[in-house]
Amino acid sequence: LLISLISSEDTNLVDIFLYWCLVRIITILIAATGFQSKFNSAPEKNSSESLLRLLETGAPIAAINLILFIGGVSALWLVSFLFDVVAASIYGIAFKVFGVLMLIHGITSYIVQPNLAELYGRRDLEAMQSLAQSIALILSICTVIIFILFGLWGKSVLIFLFEARYSAAYGLVVVMLLLYVIRSFFGYTALLLLVAGHGKTMMIMSISILSIKILLSISLVGYMGLYGIALAWATGELLQHIWGWHQVKSLIGIKCHANYSRLISKLT
Repeated sequence: LLISLISSEDTNLVDIFLYWCLVRIITILIAATGFQSKFNSAPEKNSSESLLRLLETGAPIAAINLILFIGGVSALWLVSFLFDVVAASIYGIAFKVFGVLMLIHGITSYIVQPNLAELYGRRDLEAMQSLAQSIALILSICTVIIFILFGLWGKSVLIFLFEARYSAAYGLVVVMLLLYVIRSFFGYTALLLLVAGHGKTMMIMSISILSIKILLSISLVGYMGLYGIALAWATGELLQHIWGWHQVKSLIGIKCHANYSRLISKLT
């Protein structure tokens, strides 16, 4: 789906929304099948209580997914409203390219989520912190490498994949990547909060950060144009991870940032 979105020049917000709905439907069907096979032998007398607990836990997560989707496309809506078609296309391409470059973060989160959940279930917070910091360190280094590589050859890649006029997206992607380099230092804050059952806290954070993104975008767009919206979006992401890092430390009792001192001590 991502490849088709990037390769198509006619992709619009309706297409993105339909793709998102399709992915969610497939995810729900797979999850429902897994739940049925996992809990098929559960006693019927507890089924209503289990359903209520499931809804209580799942409702904030569903709200978070909706907020994340709105946050992801709100910048595109704002650009489409304030700028012409060419500017909207440039920002759309920058947003798509950035998403592909950061696929490693999304893939890794799905891989490590069961391990983090298992460690938290055993209340092995020391091992959980060690795993979270190791992942943050690896992803932080990978993000720096991606930033350097794109900084060197990103404009040529954009011209090769699209057209020369869309090379203006290069600067926007660099701004997003630069703040993402800082963001990656704080690790998987959202994932840790969800694993530990703090979905409501994460939902409140997501709503607050979405509001900040929109207000910053409106404030900066008059001074910096497309770069103002890109900076506002990336700044909001960074603020959410700083806030999330503090919440992980206070609610779960672990530190999830990249521990460079451990790497340096091993190298020396």
